[in-house]
Amino acid sequence: VDFMSLRARLMRNGFPSHLVDRCAESVLNRHHANIRDSEPSATVEKRKVVIALPYLGPLSILLRRNLVRLVHKFYPSVELRVVYRRGNRISNMFSVKDKFPLACRSMCVYYICCSNCGPSQAYIGKTVNT
Repeated sequence: VDFMSLRARLMRNGFPSHLVDRCAESVLNRHHANIRDSEPSATVEKRKVVIALPYLGPLSILLRRNLVRLVHKFYPSVELRVVYRRGNRISNMFSVKDKFPLACRSMCVYYICCSNCGPSQAYIGKTVNT
């Protein structure tokens, strides 16, 4: 069935001509767009952009999905990659070790005794300022 006979049949069945023409135009535009998309074309290499975000659980996954979708929509020549980094932690802000004054860390004499050999096989050493 060709287009003109289909159009004539729809008109005989009471469809308005503007509706038939608009629907036919929509179908033909989609058909031509699909043919155009399937043809090989010169592609532009996408620019790769990497963004680092703190990982905040499921919220981070949702944010990444939205960012990638929006960048692809508005900047099709950009390929966005989102990587996660560990956020700030309390342990990174404070030292858990007590700071010993430098004067107390150097010039100390120590004696280490061997538990198997007894005091005859002991090690005596001295720390130096480094």
